[in-house]
Amino acid sequence: MESNIDHLTKSVDHLTAHVDRLPTQNWVENRISTRLIKNFQWLVGLEITIIGIIVPVIITYFLNN
Repeated sequence: MESNIDHLTKSVDHLTAHVDRLPTQNWVENRISTRLIKNFQWLVGLEITIIGIIVPVIITYFLNN
């Protein structure tokens, strides 16, 4: 009986150690929001780059015609 209790205690301690290493909810939320912000910044930068290329081409086309 004593060995079963010792075994269960070791198992619980082992599981607790694994659970303690899992990321917290705040960490996950911060990670997601950081990624969303980075993706949004990347998308805005891409759109600005595309607009910066297309607008001068269109203006040049209309001014030359």
